[in-house]
Amino acid sequence: MTVQDLQYAESNEQSETILTSYQDKTTLEFTPDAVGDYLILAVAEIQGTSTSYDAKARLLIGASIYQELIYRVKDVSDWYPFCALKRLNLSALTTIKIQWCTSNAGATARIRNARIIAFKVPSQYNEAETRTTTTSTTYVDKVALTFTPISAGDYLIIVTANIDCASASYSVYARLLQDGSVVHNEALREPGATSDRLTFALIRKVTLTAASHTFTVQYHAENASYAGGIGYAHIVAIRLDEFLNSYYNEVEAQSSPAAANTWYDKVTVSYTPQNGAHLVLGSIMQTSASTTQSVGARLNLNGSVVHDTLVEAKDTTDYDAIFLFSKADLIAESRVDKIQYMGEGTGTKVKSARIVSLQLTVITIIETITAKNFPMLYLSKPITGQELKSKVEGATITKVANDFPLELLKEGKGKELKSKWS
Repeated sequence: MTVQDLQYAESNEQSETILTSYQDKTTLEFTPDAVGDYLILAVAEIQGTSTSYDAKARLLIGASIYQELIYRVKDVSDWYPFCALKRLNLSALTTIKIQWCTSNAGATARIRNARIIAFKVPSQYNEAETRTTTTSTTYVDKVALTFTPISAGDYLIIVTANIDCASASYSVYARLLQDGSVVHNEALREPGATSDRLTFALIRKVTLTAASHTFTVQYHAENASYAGGIGYAHIVAIRLDEFLNSYYNEVEAQSSPAAANTWYDKVTVSYTPQNGAHLVLGSIMQTSASTTQSVGARLNLNGSVVHDTLVEAKDTTDYDAIFLFSKADLIAESRVDKIQYMGEGTGTKVKSARIVSLQLTVITIIETITAKNFPMLYLSKPITGQELKSKVEGATITKVANDFPLELLKEGKGKELKSKWS
């Protein structure tokens, strides 16, 4: 396992502003433990109070912008997803921010569930951040990532970009290829305004051979008279055995709800994790297929909803591609994480739903935490894990605070320890 120096910040409560200059929502500041390439992911949900103006969000690292969403509000009750990805080589104090604002002081912009995670992990990466346009109505390449795995194995692919069109009456298309074949169905979006810069984001697990492979993000315009645009395009491939553990599932087929305003499971992953910090990351393609009704997507972690998006289509053919994530400190108990969906109408469609839980670290337990029947005597003297291990049969030490074994904090272990201590 080679994940190192995990850093995380979140601000989940709703905030709002009428300012047209960017405001800080979430800030992650840290000094790297050593020089290295850090994978940085960010996510949030934004809302605006007027369909005449934009709600905006961006990823700012230092003084540089690496992802920017500009969303002309379609329905004032919607929460549109902001998704960001970047890999940077860091060596000194680094400040990472999610910021947001409104395009006009006559409208309020709101933001919630804003999260940033950064960690060092070996990866393959490429980007094409400068915005480009095309009038082609067939796909053209935006960014390609080519590499050869050392050996066959499973990889997690993560992609982000911001897409736009020169007309609010036509769409821009985007998709992901692997070795010339589509591995992520095309997303398409008609903007609410030509100033829009909309979300294209996805994850997918792929199994690769020990040969050269190429992943390509492509885009095109719907109408040759109105250029499609794309910017801040990033693509990363991470070998899954770089993580302590990973748990993945996907459902690619298209679904529609049987009833309106009812939540349904689209994809679930059931597993019993080890104790430790996990990144739970999911992606889905969604459309309300209606210009008067919205589609909702949730990331549900074992019964707790941590993301709750709602998007009304600008055109009935729209199909958004988004991802959602949260860090969770998990214990070794069976759980079910899921992506759920609902439609304000039964014409809603969702597909290409994927979810993965990645174990990043082992939880460190603080010595002052005690379980029922744990003898306080042994917490008031300098006892190390190795000493305890020699006294208690069957204790397996994974990672502890001050060498204190996690297993001996479980309920009932105190009596076992007491009977064996001399």
